[in-house]
Amino acid sequence: MKKTSLLLPILLFSLSILTACGPPLAIIAAGVVVSTQKKGENNSSTLPPPPVITNISITEGPLSGGADITITGKNFSGSPIRLTMGGKDLISLTVKSGTEITGIVPAHGAGTVDLVVTTPYGSYTLSQGFTYYPAPTLTSITPNLGVTAGGNSVTLLGTNFLDGKTSVKIGGIDLVNLKVENSTKITGTTGAHSAGPVDVEVSTPGGTATLTGGFIYDGAPPSFGGVVQAEATSPTSIELSWSQATDNLSDSAKIRYLIYYSTTSGG
Repeated sequence: MKKTSLLLPILLFSLSILTACGPPLAIIAAGVVVSTQKKGENNSSTLPPPPVITNISITEGPLSGGADITITGKNFSGSPIRLTMGGKDLISLTVKSGTEITGIVPAHGAGTVDLVVTTPYGSYTLSQGFTYYPAPTLTSITPNLGVTAGGNSVTLLGTNFLDGKTSVKIGGIDLVNLKVENSTKITGTTGAHSAGPVDVEVSTPGGTATLTGGFIYDGAPPSFGGVVQAEATSPTSIELSWSQATDNLSDSAKIRYLIYYSTTSGG
């Protein structure tokens, strides 16, 4: 039997051609190409750094939220970007740049909360960055009448007054010597104002409470007329009253003046 010689095909590659096209190939099989990367080389891309918060434009507000806020920092990049306040998403979040985010404060319960910004590359927490306060209430001001020159001592009662974070205006004029006695009581002195009824406003980071027309400035001088009556109220005093009289602080029906008389003797 005649033997037939079998020739095995040999595919030769020019090393010069391969190296000219790029790094030498170690394996070519089934369409998979594996590069013979040199030891110590790293061809993976570098991820952007995680975000950082450095400042926020406001640090306190009412439970209802609604205030504009600006958050500054760095590395605000990628998509999506999320910012939460106490777990509530910032409303109308807008990434102005890699260093600035704006939005509207969401509603939240009373207390201090964290701000958390998250990007595809990490997150950052600003611990206890924002405080929510309940709105104040105002139930009364005593007395509710005063002279236009000011100087009347008054007491305001209500709730949620904050020491160091409360302002009071009577007719738009700041209360003088304001003191927050506690969360339900404020004392102070009225400032000067023109005659007439005015609003009383108490403001805190939680909001503003208003007593409409709650205080009356009356600058009219008193007048006396009509029938005068005199009544002894004690051995040393009498009470005078007029049937027709006006006073800058009192109802004319209540106009009464006490006149005191006393004597002393010495030896």
